This record gives sequence, C-alpha cells and structure tokens, in this order.
Amino acid sequence: MYCGNCGKENKEGVRFCAFCGAKMPEMKQSVPEENENIIRQEQQVHFKGNCENVQKTGIGATDIILVIIYILLAVPWTDLFVSNFMLTKTAFTFIDEQNIAMGFYTLPYLLILAVVVIGIVNVFQQKYHISLGVAVIILSVILLIGKTVYSEISFDTVKLVAFRVFYVYGRLWIITLFFGIILTIFLYAKNAQKNGQGA
Repeated sequence: MYCGNCGKENKEGVRFCAFCGAKMPEMKQSVPEENENIIRQEQQVHFKGNCENVQKTGIGATDIILVIIYILLAVPWTDLFVSNFMLTKTAFTFIDEQNIAMGFYTLPYLLILAVVVIGIVNVFQQKYHISLGVAVIILSVILLIGKTVYSEISFDTVKLVAFRVFYVYGRLWIITLFFGIILTIFLYAKNAQKNGQGA
C-alpha cells in the first residue's frame, strides 16, 4: 500500500504513513495488481510534481548572488559613512543648522541602506523590482554631477553642506554605478524568468 502524500510503500492496513504521517486511504476491497500499479504510478507522479513545485519556489543561486551584491553595495557605503561621520560633524560646527546639515550628510547613506534592506527582503519573498537597481544608478549619477558641481569648498552654508556630502560620497559613484547596473541586469533577468514560468 502506497502513501498518497509521499508515495512511499507502507504495510497493508496501516492508518497513517510511517514516513510522512499522512492518513492512509481505507482499503475496503482488494485492488487487482494492475490497478495497484496504476495507483502507484499516479502517486509517484503526484509526489514528483510536488517536489518540482518546491524546487521552483526555493532560493536559487541567482538569489544568493543578488543578496551578495546588495551586501557588497552596503559595505563601502557603511565604511565611508562611519569613517567620515565625526569629521563631517566637525566641519559643520560653524553652521547654525548643524542637525539639518548632518541630515543631508546621512540621507544618501540611508537611501542606499533602504535599497539594500528592501532588496534583500524582496529576494526572500521572490519579488524582483528593477526599480531598485535603477534607483542605485540614478544615485550614482547624482553623486557624479554633485561631485563635479561642488568641487570647491565654500563658506556659504548650502555650498559647504553640498561640498561635504558630494566630497565624501562622490568617491563611491563608480562603485555605485557598477553595482546598480549589475543589480538591474540580475533583477531584470529574474523578473523575466519569474514571468516566463508563470505563463
């Protein structure tokens, strides 16, 4: 007698499968051997189908690569943010709105952290939003433009804040652009793969 849930053979007359614990069908009549073979094949096909569904919904190698890319994006940003925090705070001591200036310094880092956290959560939920990769690319372009425009220090409050923000994070524009492009490509491929499987 074979289990309808896991497809493994059990002793005749048992009420529950010894392997998975599923309730076994009650056999009121003896089934001819030909019919038993057909039932066995159907149960095995059902079991294989369930296994294939599990494999399709699991976390794959591409998902692991995406998580690694997100982490690699966060590492240099975190390092730069932490290593320049006190120096930036000192540079902003002469500004009346020091807290607002530090908020502007923190904002790009928080944006990257948000992308990383949302991206990793989405990978585990098997949601692949290309917009996250595009947002990283846009941020890298803004960093490059800001680094170019605010290349000289100034004692004007707005220019001083902009200079410090773009001076610190502007060094990461090429790395950010690289990871943004890689993320966009991977997310696009995963999205296309997911949509192709659903069809």
